[in-house]
Amino acid sequence: MSDNGISEKLRAYSERAAHLARSRATFDFPLAADMTLRSVRLAEGPARLGIVGIPSTVALCGPHQYLEFAKNFRDVRNLVALSVPGFVAGELLPANVRVAVEVEAAAVQGCMDGAPVVLIGYSSGGVFAYGVAHHLERMGAPVAAVVLIDAYSFQDGRDADVLLRRMFEDKELRRYLNNTRMTAMSWYTSLFTDWELAEVLAPTLLVQPKELMPGMQRDGDWKSTWPYPHDIVEVPGDHWTMMMEDAGSTAEAIERWISDLTEVDR
Repeated sequence: MSDNGISEKLRAYSERAAHLARSRATFDFPLAADMTLRSVRLAEGPARLGIVGIPSTVALCGPHQYLEFAKNFRDVRNLVALSVPGFVAGELLPANVRVAVEVEAAAVQGCMDGAPVVLIGYSSGGVFAYGVAHHLERMGAPVAAVVLIDAYSFQDGRDADVLLRRMFEDKELRRYLNNTRMTAMSWYTSLFTDWELAEVLAPTLLVQPKELMPGMQRDGDWKSTWPYPHDIVEVPGDHWTMMMEDAGSTAEAIERWISDLTEVDR
């Protein structure tokens, strides 16, 4: 099949997922106050600042996106990866942005035990993490820092088609692309597209990959940007491999930055 044929097939599938997403059941806070998001503790260590990771909101999202990344933090600092509601059969979707943020923020607080936390978001999860950080700050919860791992705004679809193509062309990945996951991805995309974020007070790091994903255009400035104050670090790999085979380098760069935030972590 030609590239145009594949693109048309992906577009048709995405449009169908968007249509089906509108028929899925939603929940509204505080009706979900007793709802517990899935979380996985992937690393433990003595450092004062723990990490809570929010995955992306693509069809393949979940705590597993932090598995390779977390290996570098074992015996260094605590790291917990959260889920995002709606990607597992039987789960409801958040009715709006406020609900999504409040539920995820409550899950972060459940991992914190009152201690300051470094909130990390990968890809589209970076936007989510930044919004959750702002909500926590307004509540007076201690957010020590925010780390955005190659985060793009939902208005910027530069890598969306490439990611979808990669998921569909990989037979191993494609078997996970069921209606539940595809409709959840479509729902969050529509939910967050017009979301206007507010600046957080916590120091922020944007982690950029040095390489383009295969299939991405090299025209213009392809690297992710962020509209609010932040530091930048470049790491080996592309958007995909920086959390897979190159995850160790990504984790090391983030660990150095976190350690520089406070003398306590030296």
